[in-house]
Amino acid sequence: MYPTLTQMGITSPGEISSYDYFQDANDEDILRIKYRRRPGSFLPETRVYRFRRIGVAEAGGGTEISPTLSDAIVELDELLATKGEVLSLAAQIEDAVAAAEMELARVRALTRKITQTTSG
Repeated sequence: MYPTLTQMGITSPGEISSYDYFQDANDEDILRIKYRRRPGSFLPETRVYRFRRIGVAEAGGGTEISPTLSDAIVELDELLATKGEVLSLAAQIEDAVAAAEMELARVRALTRKITQTTSG
């Protein structure tokens, strides 16, 4: 039902509660999957998967996400949507942008305060 997740060694997709996706400084993408385990389970509540980014041989260069990771995210979104618990990648991005905008507003306010203090 979820071939990419199965290929990654995930044997209990029904216990997945959420996931996080981010890129680290070493050109790796990191997928962290969180599980809701049964009481007394010895299985980990979080598993982390690392994917190397793929180089792009175009004029702009750069790298792109691994096809396996891309497929895994699609399957995770489908899985979590059926459970009604999805925070899709788009929603995660929207949350991150909103948090960044709030932080930027805070920095701007502090900058104004410093400017007023030093000029007055």
